[in-house]
Amino acid sequence: MMRIHILPILSFMLFISLNNNALAQQVLPFPSAREVKPQVLALVDKRSEDFKYLYTVSNGQSALQNMWQFLVEIRTEDFSNFGPAKWRPSNIKRPIIKAATWGSRDPLQDITPGGTLSGFGISSSGLPSIVKFFARGFLEPPKGEFDFIKGTNDIFFNSVKGFTIGPADPPSPFDASTFLDTLVSYTSQSLALLWIANQTTADKYDGYFSTAQTQLQQADTTAARSELQTVLQEVEQDSGSVLTSEAYALLRFNTEYLLDQLPVTQSQYSIFSVFATHSIWLKKNSTILSGSVVVNNSGAPPFLDSNVELSVGQKATTPSGVELKAPRIKVKKKAVVNSDVFYNQLTNNGTINGSLNTPLSLPLFTVLPPFQSAPAGAQDITVAKNDSIFLAPGDYGDIKVKKKGVILFTGGIYNVRSLDFGANTKMLFGGPSEVRVEEKFETGKKTYVGPEITAAMSARDIVFYVAGVNGKTGKMGASPKSAKVGLNNTVFANFYVPNGTLWLRQKSVVEGAFIGKDVSVGKRVKVTLNSAF
Repeated sequence: MMRIHILPILSFMLFISLNNNALAQQVLPFPSAREVKPQVLALVDKRSEDFKYLYTVSNGQSALQNMWQFLVEIRTEDFSNFGPAKWRPSNIKRPIIKAATWGSRDPLQDITPGGTLSGFGISSSGLPSIVKFFARGFLEPPKGEFDFIKGTNDIFFNSVKGFTIGPADPPSPFDASTFLDTLVSYTSQSLALLWIANQTTADKYDGYFSTAQTQLQQADTTAARSELQTVLQEVEQDSGSVLTSEAYALLRFNTEYLLDQLPVTQSQYSIFSVFATHSIWLKKNSTILSGSVVVNNSGAPPFLDSNVELSVGQKATTPSGVELKAPRIKVKKKAVVNSDVFYNQLTNNGTINGSLNTPLSLPLFTVLPPFQSAPAGAQDITVAKNDSIFLAPGDYGDIKVKKKGVILFTGGIYNVRSLDFGANTKMLFGGPSEVRVEEKFETGKKTYVGPEITAAMSARDIVFYVAGVNGKTGKMGASPKSAKVGLNNTVFANFYVPNGTLWLRQKSVVEGAFIGKDVSVGKRVKVTLNSAF
């Protein structure tokens, strides 16, 4: 039987004629349509300019009515809604409340007690916010000679209400500190709604937002951006365990929006193309095309070369307008240093065209860029020779790509045990990515690492965090090295290897920023700065 669907109106009056001129005198309230037990699961997807709000609606087993109407409050004019088969999408716009609505046009498509129906959705540019939903049960209007009391059939009055997420216009004018108050509020409300599993998790996010707010008040936008980036990393880890899809959407997408509104300021680390905490070796004929080369502090031997923290090899060159800084520096024959040099001890057998500056206060930085890590997964991935695969973000074990294999990281956060790429392979990225490597990173000769050709990205959008040490002992000479970029590689990415050696092997062309305990820049390697830090 096809049901005639009538959109909710402010009031519904039923008049039954006793004769041509007489109306019923009895006035009663419309019977309750609240005998449903709604549960709503909301997901938010963003693959274009608009958000997709997707709802799965259930009616509890103990419900006494079928559910035939479902509404979600909206706080924007920019939306459209769609629904499952035989559920008519529409909307209500009143001075006080607006809602996306759906109504079943066929009793067979109602959500029966114990039933579930998906396919309800809203498309909007509005940001995720906490809104009300309304669900109403179906009943046959009673028969008799009476009118219904005005308003008792209003769906906002005669329905079961709850909370979900829906679109809302961003605040205008925008104020970052006030927006952070909103994020703190979303955190506490999500805890109360059981979208955040426990107080500890809620306190963690509240701490991030409160810290970022303090940093903004102190005009430290860089630190605030770093704190908010940590939120984005944490929500990926917590999603599905201690954050429901609702809390995940609220925290992730609103934090991303806030980051987009904050000015990008230059980080104190962003000028370094090569940075080490122990030692750096620029080997013979290596070329630093842009960016400073810095060793943060004095250390104990062994170093990579010449018993100094920074060794500039024969015929190596560095650019003007940047800096070389290290406690002890050795410049070998025919090396050309156009950079300004900062040191406590210098041995110069080459040419230095920049200024000489001594003494050098150490350490240069007491706080280093934050290192990102997370436990690896158990699923190993192997790409066969000449084969290719797509890899979604997630947790993985050992990833191996054999000769001429191709792997496309679609974008996001990847937690892996190790990466081992053979010769002539490609490690492509379709979206901004963090790859957190628990043990070792290694590529074979003639490997490409960087954005897919169609991706609007650069080296700063791809960061490898490699936590492993050299070999099993962590000693300078142990093999394999923590991270090794193979011969003749082309790399557009950033690397952070705090516990071992980052080895850029000969004839490679690399762009990004390269941070390690020790960094070896091989013969005829060319380095261009494009920092993510």
